[in-house]
Amino acid sequence: MNLDFWRRLACRRPGWVVSGWFATAIAVGLFAPNLTQLAAEGQAKLLGRNSESWKVAEVVAKVWPDQGYESMAVVGFHRPGSLTDSDREYVAQLANQFAVPTRPREILRVLGPHSQPEVADRLLSRDKSLELVVVPMRSAFVAPVTQEAVAWLQAIASGPALSPRSGLEILWTGDAVLGRDYMASVQTSLDRAALVTVFLLFAVLLTVYRSVWLALVPLVTIALSLVITRGILAWMTQWGWEISPLVELFLVAILFGTGTDFCLFVSWRFGEHFNPDNPAGAMQATLERSSLALLTSAGTVIVGLSLMGTTHFKLFSSTGPSVAIGLVLTLMATLTLTPALLVLLAGLRPRSFSGLTAPASGIWERLGRLAMARPLLSWSLALVFMIPLVLMSLRADFVQDLMTELPKETRSAQCLRLIAEKFEPGMMAPLTVVLESDASFRSSEGLALIDDVSRFLTLQRRLVEVRSATQPLGRTETLARARLASRLGEVDQGFVRMASGAGELRNGLIEGAAKIRAALWLERNTGLKLMNEASTASSLGGVNPAPSNAGNLLAQGFRQASAAFVGSSAWSARKPAADREPTPPAPDGDPKPDQPRQSMLRDLSRAAEGAAQIEEGAARAHREVSSILADPVGRRALDRLLIDAQTLRDNPELGKGFDAYITKSGHRARIDLVQADRVFSAGAMDQVQTLRRRLNDYLGEVEGMKVKATIGGTNAESADIRALTRSDQIQSWFIVPIGVFLVLLVALRDPLACLNLVATMILTYMFALGATHLLFVTWLGAEGLDWKVPYFLFVLLVAVGVDYNVFLMDRVRDESRRLGLRAGIVQAIAKTGGLISSAAAITACSFASFLSSPLGSLRQLGFALVVGITLDAVLVRPILVPCGHWLLSRLQWPRSSGAAQRSPVGAVGQFVHVSD
Repeated sequence: MNLDFWRRLACRRPGWVVSGWFATAIAVGLFAPNLTQLAAEGQAKLLGRNSESWKVAEVVAKVWPDQGYESMAVVGFHRPGSLTDSDREYVAQLANQFAVPTRPREILRVLGPHSQPEVADRLLSRDKSLELVVVPMRSAFVAPVTQEAVAWLQAIASGPALSPRSGLEILWTGDAVLGRDYMASVQTSLDRAALVTVFLLFAVLLTVYRSVWLALVPLVTIALSLVITRGILAWMTQWGWEISPLVELFLVAILFGTGTDFCLFVSWRFGEHFNPDNPAGAMQATLERSSLALLTSAGTVIVGLSLMGTTHFKLFSSTGPSVAIGLVLTLMATLTLTPALLVLLAGLRPRSFSGLTAPASGIWERLGRLAMARPLLSWSLALVFMIPLVLMSLRADFVQDLMTELPKETRSAQCLRLIAEKFEPGMMAPLTVVLESDASFRSSEGLALIDDVSRFLTLQRRLVEVRSATQPLGRTETLARARLASRLGEVDQGFVRMASGAGELRNGLIEGAAKIRAALWLERNTGLKLMNEASTASSLGGVNPAPSNAGNLLAQGFRQASAAFVGSSAWSARKPAADREPTPPAPDGDPKPDQPRQSMLRDLSRAAEGAAQIEEGAARAHREVSSILADPVGRRALDRLLIDAQTLRDNPELGKGFDAYITKSGHRARIDLVQADRVFSAGAMDQVQTLRRRLNDYLGEVEGMKVKATIGGTNAESADIRALTRSDQIQSWFIVPIGVFLVLLVALRDPLACLNLVATMILTYMFALGATHLLFVTWLGAEGLDWKVPYFLFVLLVAVGVDYNVFLMDRVRDESRRLGLRAGIVQAIAKTGGLISSAAAITACSFASFLSSPLGSLRQLGFALVVGITLDAVLVRPILVPCGHWLLSRLQWPRSSGAAQRSPVGAVGQFVHVSD
């Protein structure tokens, strides 16, 4: 069955066609799933699994299940001045109510006064006027199940079990609550857009048609198409099609806008061929003459929207193709249902078409003659008017901030600002750095690397806290004694004691030798027996005398220096004397009996010399080590961590901190960061990109371990979305115009004409973007245009806006064959002016419904689209496009030297260029 069959069916059996469409719409409406619910669930899955933040979230949820979460609800309890004991008791009771085993499964855990002391202390503001209860959740912040969990929490807080204290203010915020408010604003936008669109369109259609019954024809056509489209998309979503809530909003706006234009085009051409005695024949002639232009116009829009599916961000890739499906169904309804309704209406109330058959006012013909009298001047003046705002669009600023997109009176946004004043602004959205390596982070080398990375991050601006295995409380003092500088300091102290002990020992040995010499001299001169031979012999025979104080100092110095180097006793107790290994006995053998005293003197002299050497060496080592420790360069070089297996065995409490941040296998480690910028802010997202770049550069220079670092968290996800959308937008700047150009080229078969149409729509886009920036940013003081505005504005203006020019160029082709190029252009402007202006008014009204949205992004987009479509209708289509087409034709076919000559009639679908 080809197109002719459906045209004949709509003209000869209109009742059957109308009944079939109504029956299909009713069946789909009754049995299709709820698209709104499915779209809300799809909003939570906008980033693909290849994004860095998604991968980090998966790793954290798998490896550290007690730390992973997707969103967070924050409940604040605020009393100006300070919280009372009764207030804090109420907070603790409510936190316990939130943590009951029967809570929704989306609630992972509850952090509050009952948490570990280091966590609970962080949830109380410095001035003790605000205390937080934090509820991490396993679902995304815009997911319906998250909204249900937030509703459950609020129901518990407002229930009869606990009554809040008088004067205590309860604040609800966090990205889970912000997401709930955002989705509520989206739904409000959808409801308002539907009502405003229908009302405005009906008013415009009454003005154009001057008949209530005729105005109802496009509204009925679009309404049935919308019902069927919603049902089909709902079923497709259940089968795996991805969708977002914006799809419903754009379905309403584009189907009622562009779809009504299709119906208006058919009605307008039907009015040109209207025959009350044979409406079916008139409709068949209308469809035969207008189907090509209608298919071309719809094709540009459908292709442009479908090309959005080539992007990677799912908000874009799901919206465009979904709306394109709706436009295909609307086109089918326009070619079948609309003709059937018009034929039935012509038979029942032919007077309804009096407004379409009335003669034109002549305004558009006069405008066309004026523009084409001096085409180059008209074209130049139009460009001069557009250029200032076009240039302004090149300097437009864009923001991706949920806080600025929500209405200022949104309670959750106000609460978040108050909490940011009392706590660190980034506390509600910490970043997570995941380090991965084939080597173990539990080794001394791995722990040293974690410490280096942690300290590197601490030096970064706009980071207020860094927590890791080596600084679990955000401070480096915890493991200060395990650093090389501290260990070397203990070695230095050992050298000091060693030098002192060696000096005392040397002095003692020298004094002992002197006393022996004095005793020997007295014996020789007096004959008295002053020395005990047995005592001397036993000492020389290997019996250990009691250790002296100097010996103790020397031994302790040796032990302290060696222990500090090997790291075995820095924090452990000294071994008792009973556990020490005994000193090996002196070698056997007695000195000669006749010289024991001389031998003893020689040994004492050698021992004194050895003690002197020890003293000198220890003093030299002390000087060197102390100079290294005193020098800034030395301190920086020794500011490294050294924790080995022996240290962990001697200090088992260290392992608890490591287990919280390092996996059991040792191949992954986590670092938590708190930013100085609040969640969703541009500064927070910029810092994520900076940290990723700097971390990769830093780890790329690390020798030994090969480590990969990834960053996740709410702000990291926002940064990934921003990077992805910027890439998608650049891609769309090329793909969408090329796709639309190819569709136009197939239909018009004139490359210059197609280039003219696409170029003028790009200029219209830049003008509308500049005007929007001028109003919202320059005059109204917004931080910037919402990040979604440039993308949707570009696609919609290039794809949707170009269809008006297709109507014009289709008529230029017909009239040029009959009248010549200049006269044909003037006549085409005259005959399409009313149609295209009415179509533009309809589309502008449909997008003007966005201005009623509470979301700033939709208001900006609605204004930009209204400006672009209006400019296209009053300036681009009647002046810039025709004059540009004439100038391009003159460049391709220069003026002949003779009088104006007519060209032969061209083939269908081909422009004929003549010399004027």
